[in-house]
Amino acid sequence: TRRCDKCGAAIPAGGLYYEARIVLDQGFDGVIVVGPDDDLQSLVRRVDEQTRGVPERLLEQDVHKEMAFLLCPRCRERFAANPLNLPLDTGGVPRSYKDIED
Repeated sequence: TRRCDKCGAAIPAGGLYYEARIVLDQGFDGVIVVGPDDDLQSLVRRVDEQTRGVPERLLEQDVHKEMAFLLCPRCRERFAANPLNLPLDTGGVPRSYKDIED
């Protein structure tokens, strides 16, 4: 039996469900910040010291991570409406476009 990863609802065989996939990739703007006395070798040494003893799996997840979830229709609607779970404006729906502040 499939279950929704969010609410735990059972999804019967042949029932409607959704697969949500999330990919997190570390951004890089092309800038590497180095001190005035740093060269490439000292930079590599510093990175090596900072990552020594950290399992390779954790280092890889810091750069790239993929996740997949099964969602029932109700949880899919909630997720699609607010995927980052941001606070929602509780001011209500404006009566006209004039009520919307710039």
